[in-house]
Amino acid sequence: MKGRVQLFFWALLIGILAMNFFSFSLFADENEKSETAYQFSGHSLMSYFDGYNAGSAPLEMDQTWLTFQKDLSADPQKVDWGFQSDFLFGTSDASSYGDSTFDGDWTRSGGGYGFSFLNLYGSVGNKKCNLILGKFLTPLGYEMYSRAGFELCSYNRLTFHEGLTHTGGLLQYQINDQWSAKFGIAMGDDVGFGNRYGDSQILCSVRWDPVEKISICYSGSWAHYHPEHDAAETARLAQAYDYTKIFGKTASGETDFYKQTVLVQIKLTDHLNFNTFTDYGSLEECRTNRQLYEDFGIGSYLIWQQNKQLRHALRFAWYREEIREESAKGIDAVSYYEISAGTTIQLKDHFMIRPELRYDYAFEEKRSEGFTLGTIFGVVF
Repeated sequence: MKGRVQLFFWALLIGILAMNFFSFSLFADENEKSETAYQFSGHSLMSYFDGYNAGSAPLEMDQTWLTFQKDLSADPQKVDWGFQSDFLFGTSDASSYGDSTFDGDWTRSGGGYGFSFLNLYGSVGNKKCNLILGKFLTPLGYEMYSRAGFELCSYNRLTFHEGLTHTGGLLQYQINDQWSAKFGIAMGDDVGFGNRYGDSQILCSVRWDPVEKISICYSGSWAHYHPEHDAAETARLAQAYDYTKIFGKTASGETDFYKQTVLVQIKLTDHLNFNTFTDYGSLEECRTNRQLYEDFGIGSYLIWQQNKQLRHALRFAWYREEIREESAKGIDAVSYYEISAGTTIQLKDHFMIRPELRYDYAFEEKRSEGFTLGTIFGVVF
């Protein structure tokens, strides 16, 4: 059954790409261009970090992102088809662990560089109701993985505990002007098309816009992980939660991992927005139904669009994780606090620079704190 599902995904993606290739026109009519023509976009950004959170190489090619897509029709009476592929290269990229397929079997070089396909899916339907099949971005969380699309240089710690991508199917439905929903079946967090370990997952998201300037969204994920088979699987699970990375523990069998995000976005004025979200995660051992690990965090953002050239952002985040048993490292809970302030400067239509100042405070066995100065700059097209 598993092989047939994978074969279906591959056949669908190849078929959609082939149809797009043979129907491609560089001379699409301007009135139909938004619905029928291909769209190509992306960015290439360098980053510099110095201080508490700096990596081994302060100046890096942070993220080169190339998107090729065809959008679905906005007409709710029309059944359309489309696709999206996002190719990434750099030190800030997406990964799929140990699948031995083109999107998962890579390792970073000594400098920390790697490449991956972040999105690679086909879609059918329209913008009101559609089904996407393939590899797609998670509906959980708040911070955008695209460096160009977000307000700050750095990610907060909550983001690293959310699955970045899923491979499977996702049904999206705009119920009315106030309600929308998503439901998906996938193969776990950050798993490629091979699904080497046979993981499974259910995704759900519901958004409510009670008034024009307020939106509330709940997103949840229920994932079933199989035991660690090798170093690649251990690395994948350690990325999903810190049960191994921080506390030095290893699950002895199959595990269930629940993750949820509740996001509230408020438009205070035409130029000022306040966004806040909470994350909660829980890891259970299936054999004993025992909770092994739990995490919780809050992130809040104040964003001021001063004009077309200047956008300012302030972020505060708190995150705590703990285990329900004796830690192998003598630590049973860790708390993190972080505050960041940054400005995005749009110098020209396609060139941007974004400086940021960040302060981190962590408490494990002892206090750890420090400042980080970061900058991202490059071209957006």
